Amino acid sequence: MTTQKRLRFSLPVSGPFSMQSARTLQCGCMRASRVCTTSGAVKLAFPLDDTFDIVGVKLEHKDDAIEVDAVGTDDQATLARQLSRILAIDHDGNAFARVLKSDPALRALDEQAPGFRPIVFFSPYVSAGWHLLSHRISMAQAAVVQARLAEESGDVVEIDGERLPAFPPPQTFLRMSGFKGIAEEKWVRLRGIAEAALEGKLAIDRLVKMRPEDALKDLMQLRGVGKFIAEAILIRGCGPTDMLPSDHAMLKRGVAKVYGLKQEPSDVELEGIAEGWKPFRTWVTVMLVREGFVGGPAGRERFPRRRA
Repeated sequence: MTTQKRLRFSLPVSGPFSMQSARTLQCGCMRASRVCTTSGAVKLAFPLDDTFDIVGVKLEHKDDAIEVDAVGTDDQATLARQLSRILAIDHDGNAFARVLKSDPALRALDEQAPGFRPIVFFSPYVSAGWHLLSHRISMAQAAVVQARLAEESGDVVEIDGERLPAFPPPQTFLRMSGFKGIAEEKWVRLRGIAEAALEGKLAIDRLVKMRPEDALKDLMQLRGVGKFIAEAILIRGCGPTDMLPSDHAMLKRGVAKVYGLKQEPSDVELEGIAEGWKPFRTWVTVMLVREGFVGGPAGRERFPRRRA
């Protein structure tokens, strides 16, 4: 999909910030078939909130701002809000930095990756679609299928000579009867997500205004969406700052490692430790889950232990 619509503008950034997390998104689970680098501008393609028009952006971090070069839309207000949410710069990074500095274990973790922000999925719709698409297959397989689907359906945007395949908008799933590499039941579920998105059930404003427990129940009415995917849609698609996941397994592993515990904490102990993370419990959770996921078994001496 090509278009002449183009925008250039800046997004302000408050507090420490690194583009590394955005590069992880660019080259991680949403990488499609791209060849990725660890430096330079970040390029992303995704459906715009509300209209689902496919947009492509080139992002560069300069001083206290993100310079945005975008194609595919002339709706700067919507794109700016969406990018701020995706990059987690819609909140004061200085307040988050104070939480990290107040805790010796988190401070040590922050020193290893300064400026961390918990990048979220492009939208609740994309989070829902990606989790259903990648269910029971590897992220690499899902990325290849996504790229092929985008190419065939025309959900591709070009920016600076690079073609970026986006996660297809709802309209693509509803006008196609299926796609090679996507099982029939999975396609039915993706169509259900598409219908829900067009009906406004996955609108960011709607979900964040609901109580989390009500939003989760509502999302679990969608075909194929259990509690895990519902929480992924809400937490990783909407970008709250202070919501803890109900499944504590990976978080407990990260806490044990970073805090130097002899064993994983109980639910009560975890909740007690997490009190010190407010009002950024979600952001700290993402940091610790990453650490627990990539770091293997808990290492007692790697970080200073925090007193209970």
